[in-house]
Amino acid sequence: MISCFEKRRHQRLNAALQLTFKKSNGSDAEHPEHRGVTANISMGGLYFICSDWQVQSLNLDETLRVTIMIPRQHYDYAWSSTLKTTARIVRIEPMPDRPQQNGVALSFLEDLRFTNA
Repeated sequence: MISCFEKRRHQRLNAALQLTFKKSNGSDAEHPEHRGVTANISMGGLYFICSDWQVQSLNLDETLRVTIMIPRQHYDYAWSSTLKTTARIVRIEPMPDRPQQNGVALSFLEDLRFTNA
């Protein structure tokens, strides 16, 4: 018998949203800001795709500061231009169907919050 039991705590929304990320330890000048695109997002975390070279310095359990850009054509409110949070890296994996790209799974350490761009 096949079980369709969902093990995830939060429902996921498949959405391609631009994001930026950088390591949160040390000063801002120490770590460069990188870009990626979300594949899905939930209340507990997100999964995003980025270039292979961007993840070379990342490690499991590291903390990142993440900013997700909300497209203004859908949400034309000044207060909803970006979402910010801090998250922990739980998985980094190569994308077999996308050479030179990696998928990164994050678990949020704090709630998402709206900020102005």
